[in-house]
This record gives sequence, structure tokens and C-alpha cells, in this order.
Amino acid sequence: MLVDVSRDLVAALAVDPVLRAGFELGGDPSRKSAEGPGRWWCEWVHALLREAQGAGELARGVSPEAAAVAVVASVAGFGRLASRHRVRSSSPLLEQFWALLLPGLAAPSRRRPVLPGPRAAGTDRTLR
Repeated sequence: MLVDVSRDLVAALAVDPVLRAGFELGGDPSRKSAEGPGRWWCEWVHALLREAQGAGELARGVSPEAAAVAVVASVAGFGRLASRHRVRSSSPLLEQFWALLLPGLAAPSRRRPVLPGPRAAGTDRTLR
């Protein structure tokens, strides 16, 4: 689920100026409130990884908090690259990111290859 949602988020950040603005405003240190899509994304990733840990889906020794920081920062960065057109398509880079990160995150019994491209109905490509 996390891989698929990150793909969707990066794609949306590349084309939706309102979503991009929400992420940027939410991260602005001059704002009194840090509410917004960036914070909600961060909280969701943290919750999903804590749930994965509780279900035995994370590799031994993986901290859900540290993993969430890596995921949140990386996916936001890919979205920024895509929106700024510095990278023609961030999709291949996102696939490489997940191919590198997932083997270290997932418990050996839960490891599966990351399938590139859009979600296929009924396909499970992630920790959950």
C-alpha cells in the first residue's frame, strides 16, 4: 500500500498546484500551524509503519520512526523534482528508491519485488 500511495502522491504533486501549495505552506516555519497535507502524509506513513511493525512485517531492528522519516522526505523530494521538471519523470527514480529501500524494511517473509508502473487491481506490492 505504501509504495502505491507514494506513486499516487508523486504523480499528484507533479500536476496539482493546490496540493503542492498545501505541502509548501504546511512546511513553512513562519506559519503557526503545521497542519496540511504534508503533516497528514507524515502522520499516515508513521502510523502505517508502526502497524506494519506490530504485524511483524518490518525487518528486525527497523525503527518505524526512522523509516518514516526516510519515506516522507524521499517521496516529498520526488514530488518536488517532478513538479519542478528538474527530472523528466520521477517515476523511474521512485521505483529505484523502493527497490533499494524495501528489502531493508520488510521482514524476510514479507519481501516481494516492487512492480513498476500503475497499480493493477488486486496487486499487493508493499509491506501491507
